Amino acid sequence: MMRACAQDHGMDIYEFGEYIKDHPDVDHEIDQRIVAYGANTDGFVFESRLAWHWIPDSFKIVLT
Repeated sequence: MMRACAQDHGMDIYEFGEYIKDHPDVDHEIDQRIVAYGANTDGFVFESRLAWHWIPDSFKIVLT
């Protein structure tokens, strides 16, 4: 999701990481993309600490 957002903003992932530090509204954009993806896609895995929160029929697995 982050790579897609970076590409949409015309940046690589490292530039985008720096950009979002000064643009907190981008977090909302990413959250909305996660919601849309979860609503329209079945059978996927997100590597994220919080993505499960935005997808109601999901569950969280913690690997230690």
